[in-house]
Amino acid sequence: MGGAALLAALVYIVLTIIGGMLLGGAFRSQITEERMATIFEEDYELLTVVADYFSDLKHIESRISINTQPGMVFSNRWDMIAIQDENVVIAISELQSRNYSVIARNDNTIYFQRWSNRNSGRGIAFSIDGTNPVLTFLTRFEPLSTPNWFYYEEDFNEWRRRYQE
Repeated sequence: MGGAALLAALVYIVLTIIGGMLLGGAFRSQITEERMATIFEEDYELLTVVADYFSDLKHIESRISINTQPGMVFSNRWDMIAIQDENVVIAISELQSRNYSVIARNDNTIYFQRWSNRNSGRGIAFSIDGTNPVLTFLTRFEPLSTPNWFYYEEDFNEWRRRYQE
């Protein structure tokens, strides 16, 4: 392998590692509960439009991530359905531009993930039926200023420690 090819391969490897760390949240500071409460107030109208849409879906497992085609939602894990309401599509697009990486419904909970790394996530959750939020690796939640809305934290490692004992 020539010197230029070796250098190109090395640059590619380094950029891949750094890119993975950036996507994994290694260089992003965690969002605090207080900051999330402020973000909730700022984004409340958009969050409500999307929460109403997800609440009305027949599928209790639905998901949109930054990789999902605009105007579409995954339902029941693999099916793609088109979002018919243009106001919902606009609200989702605006939330994504405000750094929400995942918007999903899990049982009675619609959640809006705003920060994550490889093992944990933080964001805003809405309880459809007013009970406590249900998220797979939920380790903490606190009520926000509006009923049925919560700040949440998920942490796989902490969850595993708690429930393996």
